Amino acid sequence: MTNMGMQPQDWLGSRDARQDSLRALAASIGVHLVLVLALVVSLNWNTHPSEPVQAELWSSLPPEKPAPRVTPKAALEPVPEPKPDPAVRDAEIALAKQKKAEQEAQQRGQADKQAKLKQEKDKAAKEKAAQEKAAKDKAAKEKAAKEKAQQERAAAKRLAEQREAELARLGLDAKAKPQAKGKDSQTKAGVASGVDQGARSGREAEWIDKVKASIRGRVRYNGADTSDMTLSISLLPTGQITKIQKKTGSNSAAYDAAVLRALESITKLPKPPDGVREITIDLRHRN
Repeated sequence: MTNMGMQPQDWLGSRDARQDSLRALAASIGVHLVLVLALVVSLNWNTHPSEPVQAELWSSLPPEKPAPRVTPKAALEPVPEPKPDPAVRDAEIALAKQKKAEQEAQQRGQADKQAKLKQEKDKAAKEKAAQEKAAKDKAAKEKAAKEKAQQERAAAKRLAEQREAELARLGLDAKAKPQAKGKDSQTKAGVASGVDQGARSGREAEWIDKVKASIRGRVRYNGADTSDMTLSISLLPTGQITKIQKKTGSNSAAYDAAVLRALESITKLPKPPDGVREITIDLRHRN
């Protein structure tokens, strides 16, 4: 089939399509007409001849006009500064002094408070130290009293042992007394002599213990345990040391030197019993 048999209405499509095409064509023609009209109106169809140009020629320049004199304006007088009001100034000074006084008072108050706190702290520390010292002194006194009691008991025991040994050596009864009846004068004298000798030996033993304690208290030695060190000490009735001799040393030379230094620092020992001018003692270190 070919297009030779188609009618003109078949080319344009339906009726509605043909109406839309016609409307679009009419709108386009109208827009073009408006544009042409605007161009025609905007053209200036009136023409005016140009005006002639005139020029003047001068043989010389005209004299210059003097410049106008400018009168300087009078210098502005400085405006005096307003003087401060004395009352206001006094009030400001008083306020500043008051503020300064308040600040100083506050600072003094803080300083006083800190000083009071420090004083209370120091007082509490001193009281605590005093209490600790008192407790240490009390413990030391109790220890010394205990040691003294032990020494007295040991001296009494040694005295009793010496008395019994002396009576046994004499062949006497240990319970005999110097005034016992039925005994001759020799027996009484022997018993009395044994008692006196035992008492004297007990006093000497107690005094020697005091001498050893006095020496040990000054020995500065922190080493191991040592063996015995034997010393011979000569002294006056007042207890003043006149001679020190080391008979045998211990197994520690450091301990021996410490003991000798301690004796050199002691100028006077406890007063010896009557008749005692020389003693031989053994010292040792025990941890």
